[in-house]
Amino acid sequence: MNSNFISANKTVMPFLFLLVAFWVFLFSSSLWSAVNIWWISEIFNHCFFIIPGAIFLIYLERKRLASCRFKPNFLLLVPILGLLLLYGLGLAGDVQLFMHVATFCSLPLIIWMLIGNQAARIIAFPLGFMLFSIPVGEELIPWLQSITADMSVELLKLTQIPVFRTGLYIQIPGGTFLVAEACSGISFFIACIVIGALYTHLNIRSKSKKIVFIVISILYPIIANALRVYGIILTAHLTDMEYAAGADHIIYGGVFFSIVIISLLFIGELFRTKGPTSNELNPETALDGSTRQISLKATVSLLIVLLVAQVWYQSIEKRLIFAESSDSSLRLPAGFTDYANDEYLVWNPQFNDSTVQSLGFIGTKEPNALEFFVAYYQTGRGELISSMNRLYHQDNWTIMSSSKRYLGDTSIFYEEISDSVGNIRLLASWYLVDGDIFIDRRLAKLQQIINIMIGKSADASILAISQTISKDTAEQKEKFIQKVQELQKAFSDSVPFEQH
Repeated sequence: MNSNFISANKTVMPFLFLLVAFWVFLFSSSLWSAVNIWWISEIFNHCFFIIPGAIFLIYLERKRLASCRFKPNFLLLVPILGLLLLYGLGLAGDVQLFMHVATFCSLPLIIWMLIGNQAARIIAFPLGFMLFSIPVGEELIPWLQSITADMSVELLKLTQIPVFRTGLYIQIPGGTFLVAEACSGISFFIACIVIGALYTHLNIRSKSKKIVFIVISILYPIIANALRVYGIILTAHLTDMEYAAGADHIIYGGVFFSIVIISLLFIGELFRTKGPTSNELNPETALDGSTRQISLKATVSLLIVLLVAQVWYQSIEKRLIFAESSDSSLRLPAGFTDYANDEYLVWNPQFNDSTVQSLGFIGTKEPNALEFFVAYYQTGRGELISSMNRLYHQDNWTIMSSSKRYLGDTSIFYEEISDSVGNIRLLASWYLVDGDIFIDRRLAKLQQIINIMIGKSADASILAISQTISKDTAEQKEKFIQKVQELQKAFSDSVPFEQH
């Protein structure tokens, strides 16, 4: 019996190959950016194996698929169209997450549409497994840092080690430790979820056991990482900071990662369904090749939809062309003075590829003076709202608190941050999109996308005022807020910039 799961006629096959090629072409920029992320970030190195792994898992089910009738599901055109719309929004606003989600969610939906519900049910896990290709999860880093710091401090207290915590800084008598992004455990958190899901599919048949092991795969790396950080601090404490205080903890982290993965697989063995599982084809239910042909109508319909989407994407890209000859200059309010380029920036805001930016002081230059920062982005040049852009360096400062403050008819995003020696810095920031103030980055990004879609200007900027305070008192914080309120309008009026 033929075990091939696709038996398409000669008319359909060229269209099918054309469909696959056009999918790659349509999402080529998204695929290329995803591959770059997979390569650069160790968090997502595993993504290189997801699609090949999913294809292999589908191949393992070829005999079961041979017993299915391929009946296309045209209703899936609706979510596919929704994903194409999402990609267009991501393209307009340069939101890589939208583009990646649309790219890697559309592939399993296209396969599902072509082969129908019955066949898709057999390969449901491989189709869902493809979603692990999406490079997402970095948003969890602050949460994982906080959880790790909380658990580590509690463990230190249980072992009677004097400890004081300031944000993400953990101080013991021998020194200070920062639960940095690299200490969040995000790498093996994501890896454990992927491996746990794969192991569950291949080795566990009971639904209740599957759920339990998936929950273990989520919680285990969080607990293990907290124990790792606790162990590093404990080792440093017991050895008078001789060990685990420098680069040693990076080496320990690599070894610990391997231990966590291996031990997770050992735990999986406790849930494993013993004995072989059979995917053999039932001769009585086997269908002839004609019932497993890919629908020509479904294939052509998808090609037409993807072609229309490509035309739309090209029109969006034309609106995003940046005029390289344009020149932008700041119109700073009176009393705002730009720092010299070679001056050390204490809070070190970093916004990449901006059209123009400036950092300086307000009023007289003195200790604890008010400082300002502004970065302006013209439509089509750089991305203002990105995880790579930050108002302060994460390795030097840790957040103490944050809130939205409403000041009369305007508002700011207010933060208090601290360095390793306890210096407190206050930050007030807001976004401007085509002259409108936003304090929620997601709403600012959405407004940029809307402006591009309707042909308006999507020029945007980030503005911030900051100050180091000598004493952590409510009075000093209130004075800072009042100064920001007085300066906000004049500062905001400096945007848009003069165009020449």
